[in-house]
Amino acid sequence: MDQTIGREIRRNRYNLYYSAFAVIVFGIWDSVRASLTIFRDKEFVEEVVLSFGDLGFNSLIIKVSLFFFVAMLALFSVSVRLYIGVCGIKEAKDGKKRWAYIAVAIIYLILLLNNYIYFFIKLKDNIKDLDILDSFITVIIELTSIYAFLHIVYSGIRLKKLYQYDKS
Repeated sequence: MDQTIGREIRRNRYNLYYSAFAVIVFGIWDSVRASLTIFRDKEFVEEVVLSFGDLGFNSLIIKVSLFFFVAMLALFSVSVRLYIGVCGIKEAKDGKKRWAYIAVAIIYLILLLNNYIYFFIKLKDNIKDLDILDSFITVIIELTSIYAFLHIVYSGIRLKKLYQYDKS
């Protein structure tokens, strides 16, 4: 193994490991934040209760269903991020040659970018009702999360190419 290739592999493994760990942590944080945001917004909950209440549903059933739906979405998000993070950590430690987690990370990254574009459009429309500190912190955390996903994709693909180059 060439020294520069070995150094490059170690560096990308290190980057992959910590980016994968960040994806797991940000996934847990994102689910908690989204759940708290939805249930803290009394107007949103009341709007959902009123819209389904007009159809004849009981308000308690609607609130329980909303809680269940949000919990399932949060669990799905954490599960996908956990899969990406654990596979990235395993590849960084063991050098296993997996591709599926990179494909899932790319798809999830596209969905995240779409979500953040919508967030910025919504932010622009509601600039007068804005909590500056909360929005600033959210933007910084979300950009860091995107960076971690980008780093997983880049380091994972780079490691694949380095392994192939090292074999030949």
